[in-house]
Amino acid sequence: MGSAAVSTGVGAEDARLASTVREIVDISPERPVDFEKQMRAVLADAGSVSARIAELEVSAAAWRKAARSAGRALGRPVQTVEGGGMVHAVLRDWPATDAERVKQDAAMRAAMNSVALPKNGLRLL
Repeated sequence: MGSAAVSTGVGAEDARLASTVREIVDISPERPVDFEKQMRAVLADAGSVSARIAELEVSAAAWRKAARSAGRALGRPVQTVEGGGMVHAVLRDWPATDAERVKQDAAMRAAMNSVALPKNGLRLL
């Protein structure tokens, strides 16, 4: 097990969150409180987090349990899914605030702008 490739679903903020998310998947199983705390921070900031199961330092079940615990601590509904070699945790009510809607809109624009665009260089603003 080693460092994991993780997607937070926040487009332009991926780089800023990458080190925090790497800590989540690389954390030692002996520190479950820290693991849940870090998971809570990422969910609160990004609304979702994903990791490759093969690269987790904890079991997929422990990862999902920490995500559910983080959701409870935030007072937010969270759904976890395991499949295709990945685990995902998503806040089911994201975006719930204006600030989260702004982040969601920015992430959507970043995702759309990252795909192949016409040669005229049009971009979503």
